[in-house]
Amino acid sequence: MPTSGKPDSAASVVEISQGLDGVRLDAAIQRAFGRHSRKQARQAIVAGAVRLNGKIVKILARTVKQGDKLAIDEGSAPPKSPPSDRFLLPTVLFEDRHLLVVDKPARLLSERVPGENGVAIQDVVRERYGATWLVHRLDAGTSGVMMLARDEQSALVLSEAFRRGQVEKAYLLLCAGDPGAGEYEGALGRDPSHGRRFCVRPDGKRARTRYRTLAIKDGVALASARPETGRTHQIRVHFASAGHPLLGDRLYGGIAKTAGARPRLIGRPMLHAFALAFAHPKSGAGLRFVAAPPADFRELSQALQLTTDFDATDPLW
Repeated sequence: MPTSGKPDSAASVVEISQGLDGVRLDAAIQRAFGRHSRKQARQAIVAGAVRLNGKIVKILARTVKQGDKLAIDEGSAPPKSPPSDRFLLPTVLFEDRHLLVVDKPARLLSERVPGENGVAIQDVVRERYGATWLVHRLDAGTSGVMMLARDEQSALVLSEAFRRGQVEKAYLLLCAGDPGAGEYEGALGRDPSHGRRFCVRPDGKRARTRYRTLAIKDGVALASARPETGRTHQIRVHFASAGHPLLGDRLYGGIAKTAGARPRLIGRPMLHAFALAFAHPKSGAGLRFVAAPPADFRELSQALQLTTDFDATDPLW
């Protein structure tokens, strides 16, 4: 049985026992706390009322492991929608009763994270679409294609598709050096020397990324990456560990300013979620969405003379 921890203000806390190791988050809440139905557990997750090891988690398919600290804020409610910010509004690529697909701008958060300031995508779309379910996430500095479920059953179907590797993803990035073509297989885990970083480590979770260089000029490459797993910071860590950190990715050693006759500051890691392909959660029909890189990515590519026809690039090679 899970052992209870001390309450943190209005939160109830338990430590995950061996019997719940590997169990889905919503099921773990139901079994660990004993007073929540599975539906109530999912509602708490969507409302941002659940914390795993001190961090808010909103992904239904997340699993827990022995020793994790699981907390529920019993008095929590979904945050009110913030004032609209025209610089943060995502472009809607697709919508129906079950699904919302958007082109997320950089610096718009996928979810609210303690200690990280900013607006979350669910807050931005709530006024028009009501409650949405998060089924995957992009780093705050990453732009591009992102999906949200619009009902609980669709959220479960899509979360399971991600877990099973049935969602195809392709990214564009700018990095140091020439990675060439191939795949990275390094397992990823927390970097013990830095609380915010991840690193390749033998006891980490399996992670695999396919990649290829699209163009190279003066020691900088435009590359495409296809992550076949979905670990936190996966592409950023894999490229950095191979000696090819992403431009603007200061967390992993990427340069923050370009050299040459026209130096310019780089305001974020140069990573863009270019394409997403998956089955519709209700009909099963195959869907495929592509979002061209935003202005900062295109302008930097042009300044570095890394030109390619983004519209003609096969995003799911």
